[in-house]
Amino acid sequence: MPGSELSEREIRLSDADRELVITRLREATDEGRISLLEFEERSGLAYKAQFPSELVPLTKDLPQVATSLPEPLAATVIEAPEQKPRWSVQIMGGTERRGDWYAGGEAKSLSIMGGQTLDLTQVSVNTVELTCYHLMGGTTIIVPDGARVEFEGFILFGGNSDETVASGPSEMVVRVRSRGAMGGCTFRNLKRKERKKRGLPPL
Repeated sequence: MPGSELSEREIRLSDADRELVITRLREATDEGRISLLEFEERSGLAYKAQFPSELVPLTKDLPQVATSLPEPLAATVIEAPEQKPRWSVQIMGGTERRGDWYAGGEAKSLSIMGGQTLDLTQVSVNTVELTCYHLMGGTTIIVPDGARVEFEGFILFGGNSDETVASGPSEMVVRVRSRGAMGGCTFRNLKRKERKKRGLPPL
């Protein structure tokens, strides 16, 4: 009967359905379960998917809990946590943040053939926590004079560089985890021209 045939058809995915899978893939990348290349490949397939069955292979090898997604996705993806980390993604491009922008809480970034500059010298928080994933990309972090920099991670054909030299009154702690290939993080203070523009003494 026509009615029974219609009931057996899959319901088309919504953007929200796809985003749940993308969120799970980001979490799996952070957990070290899949690589950056796998994340890029799987997320691309997720964005192209039209029906739930197309998303099943993307998360079937990851830990599972129930969600509100239509079957058969409910057994293959987990629900995003209430407090999700902020994400910044740079693909063949760049991001620059300066001034008193919000740098609190947990933040993560993905740079693929791109990069970002994060100026923390005017933000209103004392603790910054950031996880950076790089693939032929990099992140420059400008810290206040006297800020303490703590970083760890592994970069293949790249690395992290702490170029901070200035002492000062800042009590900020910047904690960064950096992972990837052919890229990395650079930490520095304001340069001579930047300091002159803000009326700060030279290093």
